[in-house]
Amino acid sequence: MPGNSISEGGFHDLSTPEIFQEFNLQEALDGLKQSDKIIESGLPVSIYYIRGENVTSTGSASRWIIGLSERNNRSFFVYDESGPSFIPWRAGLPTKEIILNKILMPEKVFSQHNSEIVKFEDLSTGKIPELELSNDVYVISTQSGGKITNLKIDAYTGKIL
Repeated sequence: MPGNSISEGGFHDLSTPEIFQEFNLQEALDGLKQSDKIIESGLPVSIYYIRGENVTSTGSASRWIIGLSERNNRSFFVYDESGPSFIPWRAGLPTKEIILNKILMPEKVFSQHNSEIVKFEDLSTGKIPELELSNDVYVISTQSGGKITNLKIDAYTGKIL
């Protein structure tokens, strides 16, 4: 069997970073709107939580996780290179609904605060590991030496908190 496996005595380059397809938040939101589950239910959807993983300096991410509620049914919508999927969620979500047409999209926040946000990049990947939005606030976190540091940005004004 061809390939680079240890059992064959070959080598595998571990220094090559994984390459993920990246999406901006609007692409994920469009995927949510176009999903069969949302179209078929016809129910209004409220969004309470947004999380981006492996976020680039332009605000795109390899995965978006969106916490939503349709009446009393809560779930997470996941949008990544594997395609869209839903995960049922029985526990609670943050209390404040995210008003999508009023928040600043991540690319705008990143362009406004690039000099601050770059400090949170993972040095090995050049990306922000996680970006979360809940209760009107974007939170970017980093951990170093057991200490967690957060950058909090108002999702509506873009002001650093």
